[in-house]
Amino acid sequence: MQYEVVVMGVLELLVEVKNSLFEFSVLWLSYVVVLMLLCLLLP
Repeated sequence: MQYEVVVMGVLELLVEVKNSLFEFSVLWLSYVVVLMLLCLLLP
């Protein structure tokens, strides 16, 4: 019984880590896109 509780906790932690990594990568990609647009617009 205790083993199942530990497994569920680990799975939830992995999902949270994956979601935070996804949000971080989206923010980083948008930052890079903005920098590229600025480089293109500014001579």
